Amino acid sequence: MAGFPQITEEDSKSFTETLNELVLQSEATSALIVEKAGYLIHQCGHCADFDTTQVATLASNAFNATQFLASLITETNFTGMYQQGERFSTLILNVDENCLVVVIFKATLSVGMIKYYASIAIKCIADQLLIAQGRDNSGGIDLADLDPTNVSELFKRRETGESASTTP
Repeated sequence: MAGFPQITEEDSKSFTETLNELVLQSEATSALIVEKAGYLIHQCGHCADFDTTQVATLASNAFNATQFLASLITETNFTGMYQQGERFSTLILNVDENCLVVVIFKATLSVGMIKYYASIAIKCIADQLLIAQGRDNSGGIDLADLDPTNVSELFKRRETGESASTTP
């Protein structure tokens, strides 16, 4: 994969369905899709007790650091990490070269059960990311390329049937 693909409404719906199923089946508190640079992509479950943006960033950093440590000791198959807490635990699992799934769950739950249901979710997320990667996204815009002092063109209301402009 070249990088994290543009996410459409179809992708978002798929992620919501997948993460909701993961939370429901595993009884986890919440589940996050995180880009490996630390950006929160999607979240489901009960997230009000956590700053999910910070959780995403810290989980990504912890995973990347541990993955690097594993490579230093010649461990080539590093797919996840588990943090056991007193009240809540986290399971951080690799989806692909750009993405992680972070599952937050009560410490009383079995990490094996969480990992089992997360493995099903990871397959669905990876498949949806491949679909997104395969799309022609040349008509999209990169928000980093926009003039932050003039975003009026980006946020103007379109008439029914009018397509989005590719130039800001």
